[in-house]
Amino acid sequence: MATHCYKCNHDYKECAVRSCPHPAVQKRYGDTICLYCCRGCKHVEKSPFCGGIKCGYITEEKEGDI
Repeated sequence: MATHCYKCNHDYKECAVRSCPHPAVQKRYGDTICLYCCRGCKHVEKSPFCGGIKCGYITEEKEGDI
C-alpha cells in the first residue's frame, strides 16, 4: 500500500512515510512526510552506528516534562 508525501508529491511504502510532529510543517505540507524529506530538516537526529534517522523535535508539552 502506497502512502503519499505531501512535501515532494511522491508515493512511498508505509514504512518510508511518517507523520511530522512540527505544527508549521503540518500546516504547510499536510499530514505525512517521507524519510527523504525528513533528512533535510534541522531537527533530524542521525544514528552514528547505522545511519538511521529519527525526529529530534521537542514540543512545548515535552519540554515541561524534562
